[in-house]
Amino acid sequence: MEDRHTVSEPRPLSAGGGDGAKWEVDIIRDGNLIVDTFTISKEVLPPRKNKKGKVLWRLPSDLDKTVSGYKR
Repeated sequence: MEDRHTVSEPRPLSAGGGDGAKWEVDIIRDGNLIVDTFTISKEVLPPRKNKKGKVLWRLPSDLDKTVSGYKR
């Protein structure tokens, strides 16, 4: 089965501060039709912890620390 959906590059919405950094991402069907747009934030993707409570992964606290291809 071929993949029909892709995800756009994240677009920054807010730079952080008290509520943390937020990004907006589009779900694209067949290369050009945007079917949905959603916000990525610490409320949507909270930090992942192991059984001992140690944080294994979390979203960056500001936009300058993204690890994806997005550069400010």
